[in-house]
Amino acid sequence: MIHYNIDKFSNARLIGIEKTEQAIMQTKSLIPQVNIIRGDILNTPFKSESLDFIFSTMVVEHVDDKKFSEEVFRTLRPGGYFFVTSVIKSKNAWYFYKNTAGETVLEPSHLREYKSIQEFENILKPCGFTIIKSSAPRICYPLLDPLLKLVIKFTKIKNLIGWRSIELLRLLTKVPIPGYFAVEVLAKKKSKA
Repeated sequence: MIHYNIDKFSNARLIGIEKTEQAIMQTKSLIPQVNIIRGDILNTPFKSESLDFIFSTMVVEHVDDKKFSEEVFRTLRPGGYFFVTSVIKSKNAWYFYKNTAGETVLEPSHLREYKSIQEFENILKPCGFTIIKSSAPRICYPLLDPLLKLVIKFTKIKNLIGWRSIELLRLLTKVPIPGYFAVEVLAKKKSKA
């Protein structure tokens, strides 16, 4: 899903790809001006070298990361930028979700959680990306979220997360998740010579 704050930083034409109707509706409710295409991010309808900037947050760990990186590279113009985030799981990470193998994971639907920034960058480099900047801030969990989920489940109020007062409370109740980091990478597709 496109991060719902991206429209505040750019006047660019925003295009998103979502797989399900529910995801399309959720994205449109958060960013009304975005043009959503229903499709597969591993095989997009975009022409080769047609996009200037691609933003992907917490998606690559759910799909074939090599195919995803290749598709991003294919659709990005030479000199274009790719900002991508994912999950780093350190050796002693803990969270309350488990995958089918019984391992602690941040989200049960993750196909993988990377071990380091370098491991993550090594998915992008073979495609031809130049890494501009990488970071790995701690992933924090808003303690208010379980209560919000209950309120949303049992009331007709569905858009609580967009309320400024709720966002402030969520920020104030964030605590670090032991051993989990959000890898953030800004990469550039090399320009043609």
